Amino acid sequence: MKVQIVELKKSKNNSSNVVEYTFSDMPIILGTVLANEFRGRVYRESTVSAEGFLDKEMADKWHDVFLSLAGHQKIAGAAIPFIAADESRYALSVFATRATSVVCTSMEMQSFVLKLSAFLKSSSQLTDRMPADFLKKLCQVFSEFLDLIQVSNSDEEVDYLSLFAWRERRDEWGENYCTTFPASLGLLDYCIFNSSSVQEFSFIKEPCSKKFVMRFHVPDIINGTKFADAWREDLEHLVKMGYYPMGLLVNICERGTLDSFINRYKLIQGSSLRRSEIEGQLVINMWARYSNEVFLHLYSLDRDGHSLEDVSDELSNLL
Repeated sequence: MKVQIVELKKSKNNSSNVVEYTFSDMPIILGTVLANEFRGRVYRESTVSAEGFLDKEMADKWHDVFLSLAGHQKIAGAAIPFIAADESRYALSVFATRATSVVCTSMEMQSFVLKLSAFLKSSSQLTDRMPADFLKKLCQVFSEFLDLIQVSNSDEEVDYLSLFAWRERRDEWGENYCTTFPASLGLLDYCIFNSSSVQEFSFIKEPCSKKFVMRFHVPDIINGTKFADAWREDLEHLVKMGYYPMGLLVNICERGTLDSFINRYKLIQGSSLRRSEIEGQLVINMWARYSNEVFLHLYSLDRDGHSLEDVSDELSNLL
């Protein structure tokens, strides 16, 4: 991992200078952690290192499959090569690298570094929270980052990294909502970089068991076809190698406002990027649960004078 550090603005307090950190080859998972901490101030390129696929033969195979199916189905309004490349990204490892930059003050970066340090110190206690090989690789990524960004040591207590869910959260519905749903690591990364909602994630476990469940998102283009089982087998192979593809399903806990929910839906209407997964997981399922659990006529919102009925109508019109 390499970094270029540029001071953008000086202030009276040197410790709070605004700085841009640009990493030419940051692991995807670390960029996702960064983006969740520095919301709206982290930027990443779409290009990912070829090593991210790990198995070039497998990557080429699936790109050809998606390319062939996209051309055969003649999907309206979408570039066939783009569809093939986008669906292939689910086979990327979360430890693949891409260019990522963050704009923050030096004090904010120091706070983030302290959170990473606290995570490493407590990593031996986290084996029940995530698979051991994933935790090991994650700690290696964090350690490399700490070696790169030198800050003074501190014994002060710090908050935990916001991306990782250490507790169960119950669903809440109203002007603010909180809900948990299964979705891919790819969708998690996309939502964090394109949403004002707060995201947490945890690995899925079998009920009453310490065993982690490995399930995978199957792109719509191959769902229900002869390719679906082969796709799952290939992604499972990557997990066994310890590389964790973006298509792995995890539990995502999302918290936000109804405004952010509506804005997200409008955002995805203009993009085909993982649109089918977002529509299915984020919008339709969540709206169904919201409408079932909230008695709209019993409550009102101080939201520019709009009632919950107005919000209901707005969401219904969007859907």
